[in-house]
Amino acid sequence: MENNTYVVPPKPKKSKTGLIIGIVAAVIVLAGVGGFLYYINRPIYKVEKALENNDMETVCEYYDRLTAVQKDEVDESILDYCEDLYDKYEDEEADYDEIMEELEMIEDDALGNNQEFQAILKKVDTLKGSREAFAEAEKLFKNEDYKAAAEKYGEVADFDKNYKKANEKREECFEVILKELEGTWVFNANVGEAILRQAGYPSDDSFEFIMLFKMDFNADGTGRLYLDGSNHEENMEKIVDYVIDYEIKHSNDPSMTPEELDKLFRSVYGTSFKEFMMDALRDSIDPEEIYGEDASFTYTNDFDTIHVEYDDGGSDEYTFEDGRLVMDNASTETTEIFRQMSIEFPIYFDKE
Repeated sequence: MENNTYVVPPKPKKSKTGLIIGIVAAVIVLAGVGGFLYYINRPIYKVEKALENNDMETVCEYYDRLTAVQKDEVDESILDYCEDLYDKYEDEEADYDEIMEELEMIEDDALGNNQEFQAILKKVDTLKGSREAFAEAEKLFKNEDYKAAAEKYGEVADFDKNYKKANEKREECFEVILKELEGTWVFNANVGEAILRQAGYPSDDSFEFIMLFKMDFNADGTGRLYLDGSNHEENMEKIVDYVIDYEIKHSNDPSMTPEELDKLFRSVYGTSFKEFMMDALRDSIDPEEIYGEDASFTYTNDFDTIHVEYDDGGSDEYTFEDGRLVMDNASTETTEIFRQMSIEFPIYFDKE
């Protein structure tokens, strides 16, 4: 009987080389995944991707984690984005509050100290102020407040699309203002103190002596400054009344009335004391010497400032203020004339 014996062959030994290769491959794969994860989680990567998607919130979130070199690299892109925001505001595709919300976030978290960024902020605010000034000017112009309207039109920025129209409307305001200037303006100057001083009497605030300074402005840019003598007789009578009253009060009989003085004077001279004094003043004062001369001039305007150039030399400046013509920058000669009359600046002329 045949004995069948089966021999189990030994299991082949596994090669360690394959195991090592597998482990290495797994490590490489894991390293690649880890490296990729590291790469996409780097702050600079997140910032760059966010810039591509105009996701400024993410840019600001990771901006402080960037190195100085990386910040320099992305700043230009952020500035470009800010310029685009300004362009949208300029083109009225976005309102002020909308773009400022983003710009303020960028200022707080990224480019706060960047000069170019600050220039963009300033330009946005300037344009906002310019638009508000133009809108206000249009209302004022409609309400015929031309001086205030011209001032507001002058605040419109030269890069505002309304700039050309604002200048045209401002010129219209100038024309209206100059039209309003045409005619006669009068300054009622109380020179009572100067009159009493020159006559040798003490100062008295109650004494009024009104001199009418007038200015005529013609449409052709010429004019004249002069004294109006229409109240000359009234002024002479005021002087006489004051002198009579003063002399009586300081006489030996201060109880005497002006009427009693007139009666006494008439009994001796055949005329009243007041009539005598008035005749004496008329003989000694020639109205032509006071009111006969005038100062001719030409005038131009720079907005609401009127420049007056006198034919005989010298110049004065006037401005409009609440419908009045104000002299607040006078020549040395004009200043001296008014100083002698105890008239203080500014001087206000009203339209006759």
